[in-house]
Amino acid sequence: MDPLTALPVAGTIVQFVDFGNKLLSAGTELYKSSTGRLKVDEELVLVTTDLKAVINKVQRTNFLCSSEASGCVKA
Repeated sequence: MDPLTALPVAGTIVQFVDFGNKLLSAGTELYKSSTGRLKVDEELVLVTTDLKAVINKVQRTNFLCSSEASGCVKA
């Protein structure tokens, strides 16, 4: 096989093995999980919940500022 042809083939094989390894690791983590979720998914749920709380707080602050004649400085 020509060396210039072998290099992309070797790169493709390495990518395929890497993908298979990641897939197998995620499957094993999911199988061993007591919640049925990956750790990444649990962290995403936590971040989303925190973000919703911050958005609600900002909306309440904005509502209070818009309902009062003074006391809040609008940018």
